[in-house]
Amino acid sequence: MTRKQIKAMLNQLGGPVAVASELSRLSGKPITHAALCQWTRVPAGWVIHVEDIANRLGLAYDRHQLRPDVFGIRPNGNGRKRAA
Repeated sequence: MTRKQIKAMLNQLGGPVAVASELSRLSGKPITHAALCQWTRVPAGWVIHVEDIANRLGLAYDRHQLRPDVFGIRPNGNGRKRAA
């Protein structure tokens, strides 16, 4: 994801302040909205929590989209990897 895409995602998730608050609650670790605004990619340690927030809001952000370098390409329904 590009920085612009991350900014758009954060806004869809309720804005950086709301996302930072929810990430802190979910993880038990403090994070500020200013830190989120500096992300050039979602840090691997926060991906699962961001995915959880997105899922609860019915948005389609998952770990494979957020960090394919860490979680790989999203598998399709039959267990094969999607073509790039």
